[in-house]
Amino acid sequence: MAVTELMWRDPPADRRRVLTADIVNQLRAQPGRWAVIRQYPNRTAIKGRTIKHPVDVELRAVKEPPGSVLYARVKPQPTIKAKTLF
Repeated sequence: MAVTELMWRDPPADRRRVLTADIVNQLRAQPGRWAVIRQYPNRTAIKGRTIKHPVDVELRAVKEPPGSVLYARVKPQPTIKAKTLF
């Protein structure tokens, strides 16, 4: 079997990437607050789209006439309530 020489190069940037590292960092700076990530001109633009996102990020697609809006937030950390000892 002949060995094929590999060609090394980075793939082109994914222009469909919605959540960039910069956006995720901004979301993590304010956990629990919703941010508008992208607005679409029609209502069905976000239907059925799969968007890669970190496990701590929550996405919500909403129809807002005349189009639709994609919201995101970092899930708020649960607060631990101290039990009273009395």
